Order: sequence, then C-alpha cells, then structure tokens
Amino acid sequence: YDYAFQNSQFTGEFNCPNLSYVGYSAFTSSQFTGDFNCPNLSYVGTSAFTSSQFTGDFNCPNVSYVGYSAFTSSQFTGEFNCPNLTQIYDYAFQNSQFTGEFNCPNLSYVGYSAFTSSQFTGDFNCPNLSYVGTSAFTSSQFTGDFNCPNVSYVGYSAFTSSQFTGEF
Repeated sequence: YDYAFQNSQFTGEFNCPNLSYVGYSAFTSSQFTGDFNCPNLSYVGTSAFTSSQFTGDFNCPNVSYVGYSAFTSSQFTGEFNCPNLTQIYDYAFQNSQFTGEFNCPNLSYVGYSAFTSSQFTGDFNCPNLSYVGTSAFTSSQFTGDFNCPNVSYVGYSAFTSSQFTGEF
C-alpha cells in the first residue's frame, strides 16, 4: 500500500512470501539490515524504495516491473537479484550505490536516466540487455565488469562522463 512503511527500520531478514505489490512510496527512507526476500513480488511502484538502504541481498525473483524513481538514491551493499526483471523505467535507480553484484539476466530495457550518477563496485550482469536509453548511465562509475554482451541500441549520452575500471 502507498506510504505503508515510510522511515521504517527492519533488523534481520525481511521475508514476505505473499507480497506481490509495493505501492507509491511504501518504503521510502527505510533501512533493511538483513536480506530482503519477497519471492512473489512482481510490481515495485513509483518511488517505492526511494532513499532506502539494504545491507543484505535483495532477492525478488519475480519482479517484472520497476516504476519511475522506484529506488532513486538508495544503497545496496549485498547482491541485487531480480532474474525476471525485463524493463527498468525512467530514473528508477538514479543516484544509487551498489557494492554487490547487480544480477538481472532477463533485463532487456533500461529507460531514460535510469542509473544516472550511480556507482557500481560489483559486476553489472545483464546478459540480455539490448536497449540502453538516453542518459541511462550518465556520470556513473563502474569498478566491476559491465557484462551486457547483447546491447544493440545505445541512446544519446547514455554513458557520457562515466568511468569504467572493469571490463566493458
């Protein structure tokens, strides 16, 4: 539901096996100190986790939709695992930090400014990514490998002012 857990703190694993929908700003500015496990979560709404912190792994195997600004300015210190995620919409992860691997093997579309000014210290693994939108990764930093061998479209300024220290 909208605004349900804003500014909340969760210590230990967060397990919601039946949660399928996270609404507008539901967990904005929240902290999760254990793994976030929601195996049936499929929809992450607009600004759902904006400015949130995740110190464990984010495991949501059935997420297929990540809305506008869903994780803007968030921090992930564990792995981000969403194997069924196919599209990331505009501004979804803008100004976010990832210190673990980003694993979305079925991701094919990254929208406008989706990861602008983000930092990745682990590998970015999206082998089916084919479309990188305008300004998608502008001013981002990658210290791990960027594993996206099937990119066929790169939008205007998609990687402008970005830094890579791993393989691309």
